[in-house]
Amino acid sequence: MARARGAALTAAALGLMLPALAWAGEGRWTSQGPNADAVTALAIDPSAPETVFAATQAVEPIPAGILFGSEDGGASWRTLVPSPAGTVVAALAFDAQERVLSGLLSSGDLFQSADGGASWRFRRAFALGPNPAGMTLDPHDPRTIYVFGSACPVTGDCGRESPVATIWRQLPGQDWQTFAIAGASYVTALAIDPTAPGRLYAGTDTGVWKSADDARNWQVAIAETDESIRPVSALAVGADGSLLLGSYLTVDGMGGFGAVYRSTDTASTWQPVSGLPYWARAFVFEPANPRNVWAVAGTSVFSFGFAVYRSTDGGRTWRSANEGLEGLWVLQLAIDEAGHRLYAATGAGVFDREVADSGRSVDLPAGPRPSPRSVGPRP
Repeated sequence: MARARGAALTAAALGLMLPALAWAGEGRWTSQGPNADAVTALAIDPSAPETVFAATQAVEPIPAGILFGSEDGGASWRTLVPSPAGTVVAALAFDAQERVLSGLLSSGDLFQSADGGASWRFRRAFALGPNPAGMTLDPHDPRTIYVFGSACPVTGDCGRESPVATIWRQLPGQDWQTFAIAGASYVTALAIDPTAPGRLYAGTDTGVWKSADDARNWQVAIAETDESIRPVSALAVGADGSLLLGSYLTVDGMGGFGAVYRSTDTASTWQPVSGLPYWARAFVFEPANPRNVWAVAGTSVFSFGFAVYRSTDGGRTWRSANEGLEGLWVLQLAIDEAGHRLYAATGAGVFDREVADSGRSVDLPAGPRPSPRSVGPRP
């Protein structure tokens, strides 16, 4: 489908319902459809956790993306709209306050829908650099949207100019603002602290950077010169402000190794914790108990697969939580606002499972909780 700037993208096959398989059981992942294609993005409505959006990528006959929506937790799916031909949805985010669904395409185009994905309007084209980009909403005001990645700001041509780590922000009713991290080439993950408005953390190719003023200024929180940080592959912040960092390591010319670090003092100091088998692709904290963390990590040094792991001690130790996903590539995770159900985007559709209670909830600081999303695209 050709892109129409300023015009609505009408839904194709509205009303088509796709039956999924069975509901997930506790402790085991179960397939929920909507098809057998790779899922490139997930989003959950924080105010209605049964409402889930998924973007898939078909490989044949041509690479193309399709958007799906479910109002019953994945028991059935509605086809919303195909993506423009040749592109896929790289990230989804849902603003429950304004009821707006945002979709960032791999081409750098941002579309938004105010009717649950039935129609879409083009909002902006981002001149992204060669590295993966992502999108997230501010938990303090979900009307504020961030896009992150890399850009070549002088010429716009990354063949002639080195990319710079770049973050774009739009406040409600205002134009987009652009901020650069001069000491990095690209942003792999962006985490917004739910305990402190304006505090952001950016995972980059040169380590972790920290901002205390809504991305206007950045300072190094942990640099590439520190042991095992080259580059950051995953970064997440829990409801208590604690941080988990995953790194992607190359040793003797072989990539796929990794390390995990934890900070409980706003990134001032970092402690190495028990590592996952190989590099981490994403972390997701449980909303009510930040000691409980889920991770997507490699299953071999050659990154031939990705599996799910769970920690119940803040990332110090991990155990496999991959039953039902054997043989599949897990790409990202998303958890509902209550922390009752976890969704996995895989190379063969959406899977979900109940989240078993593995400990009492903890007292959390006042303020919003992190958005139910995953962070940390592959470097």
